[in-house]
Amino acid sequence: VFITVLIVAMLVVTYFSARGVNNCCTKITTHAILWPVFIFFLVLAWIFALLFLVVSLAGSDFCIKPDKIVEGALREYQSQFKSAIFEVIIYYISGCTLKAAGESEFKKISEQIDGTLVPLHDFSETIMSTSLGSLESQCSLDTAAATTLTAGAKLLHNATHVVNNAWIGVRQMFECKTFNPIYTTFVHDAFCLEGVDGLTWLFSTSLFMFMFAMLMIMFRAGLYPVKRPHP
Repeated sequence: VFITVLIVAMLVVTYFSARGVNNCCTKITTHAILWPVFIFFLVLAWIFALLFLVVSLAGSDFCIKPDKIVEGALREYQSQFKSAIFEVIIYYISGCTLKAAGESEFKKISEQIDGTLVPLHDFSETIMSTSLGSLESQCSLDTAAATTLTAGAKLLHNATHVVNNAWIGVRQMFECKTFNPIYTTFVHDAFCLEGVDGLTWLFSTSLFMFMFAMLMIMFRAGLYPVKRPHP
């Protein structure tokens, strides 16, 4: 934006030169303010444009195989991670194609929880579906004890559902569809698609701006006041 303001100011000075306006004010404004600031920011903008181009080219090469490059970089610094954390990161980056660390232990815990909850759930449903009279006769209980047993079965039934839903939530939280989209959003979508295209557009627009800036400088030099000797 600042370069654009400077270009407009230089065009105004060029217009003054074309109209033959040349006084102390225009000379001070041109030589002491506009030209030094304009050249400084023009060189700085060229440097940033070159940086945009280099990063865009490097990003294009990176985005050919981003997952393998990221995995290779992580393996190079593997010693800085704990083994379990490293294996989990590699698991999600690979699109969950590799075996995750602790997967077998996770399955054992899941089987143990299911093996505990399923019998408790079935037992509570059996008690709840049995009438008070049947409980009194089969279990040798009085009415108060049978009622308490039924209420306890309902509480146990609800508890098994709460624990089961909580465990399902834990399993879903660690699934591939939870963490892998975060990685793909940042690396594939944000950097490779939006980032590289954005840097390319920045370089292209900067290049056009510099071309017009150089044309403006050429016009300014062509209309620079020339002192001619009087006849």
